[in-house]
Amino acid sequence: MPERRHCSGYEIVARVDTWPYYDDDPAAYREFMRDYFAFAIEGIPRPIGLIHRDVVDALPLRVWQHERFPVYSAAGDR
Repeated sequence: MPERRHCSGYEIVARVDTWPYYDDDPAAYREFMRDYFAFAIEGIPRPIGLIHRDVVDALPLRVWQHERFPVYSAAGDR
C-alpha cells in the first residue's frame, strides 16, 4: 500500500486548480474559454456563470428562451 502523505490546503488547491488564469497565460486562457459560454438572465446586469459547450449542445433548443436567458461565447460572440 502506498504511503499516505498529508498535504497542506495550498498543495491540494494547486493539484486540483487546473483553470488557466488570464494573468498567468493569456493564450492558454483564451483557448480554454473557447468551450465556455457566459450565462446571463434578463434584468441581471452581469453574467451569473459559465456553461460548457457540451451542456449547451446537449440541451434541446426549446430549453433556452433566448430573450430571457441569453448565452454568449466567452469571446463575446452571440
